[in-house]
Amino acid sequence: MSNADKVERLRAKATALHAAGQLAEAEQAYRHILELWRSDLSARYMIGVVKLQQGRPAEALAMLEPLIAEAPDNADIRTQCGLAR
Repeated sequence: MSNADKVERLRAKATALHAAGQLAEAEQAYRHILELWRSDLSARYMIGVVKLQQGRPAEALAMLEPLIAEAPDNADIRTQCGLAR
């Protein structure tokens, strides 16, 4: 199985965990994606979202702010940064 296939399986698992409210487990799955694909913007974004949902805005902002430079037109990233601030 290729890394791309593993990432997609992990993304599906992380999304399901996140939707079920299992935030710590979802974060762990998103971080596992980053072990396979360090530059995965979506996984980094979702970790920031999880941190915000856990009531950890400073940690969320640390994850989300750098993403603005990579995706300056992404309204979702900007919105989550604003919420974290």
